[in-house]
Amino acid sequence: MKFIKFLSALAALVLSAGFIACEQLTEQAPVAAEEAEYAAIIIAEPQAEPGIIAREASADAELLVVPPPSDRNRTSLGVIFRQMELTREQMRQVQQFMRAQHDCMRSAMEALRNAEREIRDSAEARRREIMSALRAGEIDRQAAGEQLQQLNQRVRQALMNNPARERARQAQMRCHEAFNRSVRSILTEEQAGMWDRWIAGHKGNGGNPRDTTGGGHRDPRDTTGGGRLRP
Repeated sequence: MKFIKFLSALAALVLSAGFIACEQLTEQAPVAAEEAEYAAIIIAEPQAEPGIIAREASADAELLVVPPPSDRNRTSLGVIFRQMELTREQMRQVQQFMRAQHDCMRSAMEALRNAEREIRDSAEARRREIMSALRAGEIDRQAAGEQLQQLNQRVRQALMNNPARERARQAQMRCHEAFNRSVRSILTEEQAGMWDRWIAGHKGNGGNPRDTTGGGHRDPRDTTGGGRLRP
């Protein structure tokens, strides 16, 4: 009987020691994020390129302004986060910050594109006036063509000089800086040092490895810089 009690006590002691060891191991070695999680950390890039005139206003067609390809620019941060060896919990928080950054950046860009739609709508109203004058015989086709070309040029200038571009750029930079601060707030001291050095290395463009704010990618349809559409 005493031997059975001894075995029971020994078994309980072993189980207790095992639970304690597991808890200590969990505390000392947090679960690391997986490779696929690093690859999924992709953020929007701060940029405020003007809309593209994909089709000029003419006697036969309305003006068409479309967002530039740079609106879809994204940057992967997997490399720096992999170097910092984030834990699973840190990665979960980073994913939340990433979603917030996407929403913030999208809101800033929508404000710019809405302002450009107002430019386009105003230009279309003017195009209709020109066409009405042509149909009424108040101007001939040559005069109408000249006025339409002047209208297209004014739209190019309005898109390029749109004050909403600067407001969008500043708003996007605030979004990006908030993301950087949020990430830093969950890092260890060693990780924070790595993050700070990485940010400093990309300081000229808000912490992005690629800078698209100064010109970036030009769509072949783009006529905002002058010239005519290619057939």
